[in-house]
Amino acid sequence: SEMAPEARKIIEKLKNREAKNAYNIGQFYEERKIPSSAVVYYRDIIQNYPDTEWAGKAQERLDEIAEK
Repeated sequence: SEMAPEARKIIEKLKNREAKNAYNIGQFYEERKIPSSAVVYYRDIIQNYPDTEWAGKAQERLDEIAEK
């Protein structure tokens, strides 16, 4: 339909917002020295929101946590 492009934009915006929120929760757990909980959120971002900018950031955090 003619509204499909607008609907796709809205869906992408919502996915990006959800990924950002999950990333922020991961950061929260890292700040509180609970990396195992942060990993859960970062993996969720990579799995469920791979086409967002947050997936790359989440992978960077996972790599850094793994190095510790």
